[in-house]
Amino acid sequence: MAEAEKFDHWKAIRQFSENVSPIDFYLIFENWRMFLDGALNTAILVSLGLLFAGLIAIPLAVCQVSRLPILSRVVGAYTYFFRGTPLLLQLYLIYYGFSEIDFIRNGMLWVIFKDAWLCTLIAFTINSAAYTTEILRGAFEQIPEGEVEAALYMIIVFLVTRGFNLWEKQWFAHLRPRET
Repeated sequence: MAEAEKFDHWKAIRQFSENVSPIDFYLIFENWRMFLDGALNTAILVSLGLLFAGLIAIPLAVCQVSRLPILSRVVGAYTYFFRGTPLLLQLYLIYYGFSEIDFIRNGMLWVIFKDAWLCTLIAFTINSAAYTTEILRGAFEQIPEGEVEAALYMIIVFLVTRGFNLWEKQWFAHLRPRET
C-alpha cells in the first residue's frame, strides 16, 4: 500500500514520453504556460485576420463582379497571386523581404514591418481576403439578375419616398406662418 501511494505521476509521464510516445508530454507539461500563450496568440491572429479579411473581401468581390474590366482584372490578379502562393512564402516575403527594402526600413513603415506579429497579421489578412473574395464573387454571380433589379428598385423607392417625406417636412415647416 505504501508503494502504491508514492506513485510519481511526473516520473511516469517522463518515462512514457522518453520510451513510448513520439511526443514529449513532459516538456509540454513543464511549459504549459508558453503553449497557452501560443494558443491565445494564434486565436487572436486568426480572429483578427479573418475580421480584416472579411472587411477587405466584400469591396474586392464587388469590384470583381463589376462591369469595369480593368477593376475586375486587377482584383482577379490579386486573388490569383495570393491564392496561388503558399502562405509560408507570403510570410517570408513580408517579414524578411520588406526588411531588405531601404525606404521601408528607413521610413515610417518599419514600425509595422519590424514586428513579426504584425507581419503575420498582414499575411493572414491578405491571404484570407483573396480566398474570401473568390467565395463572395461566386455567391454574387449566383444571384439572378431579376432579384438584383428588384432590390435596387426597392432601395430607390425607399430613398425617394423617405427623402421626399423629409424634404416635405422641412420645406413646409419653414413655410408655415409662425405665431408671434
